[in-house]
Amino acid sequence: MTHLFHRYMLGFLAMLVQAGVFTEILMSFLPVGHTHADIDQMFSRIVLALLCRNARSFEELKSVIGACYRDKYGRRLNVHLMKSVRNFSDFIDAYVPARLEGITRFRQFIIRKDPVEGHVVIRARARASGKGGWGGLKENTDSTPIFRLVPSK
Repeated sequence: MTHLFHRYMLGFLAMLVQAGVFTEILMSFLPVGHTHADIDQMFSRIVLALLCRNARSFEELKSVIGACYRDKYGRRLNVHLMKSVRNFSDFIDAYVPARLEGITRFRQFIIRKDPVEGHVVIRARARASGKGGWGGLKENTDSTPIFRLVPSK
């Protein structure tokens, strides 16, 4: 994973914790081929459908996606066109350091508010399995603050 992906994804997740949407978020990077989530199955079905059928417009793509996958309850996907999206990376640049040193050594992260200080921190471990202890991004630290400035709500 790249530094930019880590920076923006962790910044986004930290914003959700800062805003009180979640009290704690666990993010894992599993080894290739070891994911077994519903989302993997959904995208697999979409890819296979698009190999057999062209989608030259949003309406055609919506139709292909709607026809190729149902969730475990038999429901079809609800597909919407997003006509615009905010530029989150420009926004978060003011708050998250340009480089989170040592971030790429880790495969699992917990983002939460520090119970004593009250600011959002990251705890990480090298493996996504249950092995290995949690700590900050720097050796011999318990956690690492994510924001250099605290974003306003």
